[in-house]
Amino acid sequence: MEITKDQAKRLLSNVPEHCTFKTCDGRVIRNVRDLGKTLAHMADETFRYHANHSKNDFSRWVKTTIGDEQLASYLDRTTDRKQTLKELSRRITFLSGQLSSN
Repeated sequence: MEITKDQAKRLLSNVPEHCTFKTCDGRVIRNVRDLGKTLAHMADETFRYHANHSKNDFSRWVKTTIGDEQLASYLDRTTDRKQTLKELSRRITFLSGQLSSN
């Protein structure tokens, strides 16, 4: 799927303050880069609270608040923190590349 610079910029931007993601351990996530940084240092128990076989709060937030249905679909397929971080990193790299392309 083709993404314009404007779309990539929007998908990487901070959400409005009232739309931030607040983890059960009190961290506040404002954009997908924040999500990646938070996941990298998040306790497995915290991750499992938000992403398990009955729900995936990260996927839902990315889809409904960030508006990145493709990333949300990737995130929804895993309940493994390292795999989630890998998919998120891949998407951030792609979107960042779109910003620097012609």
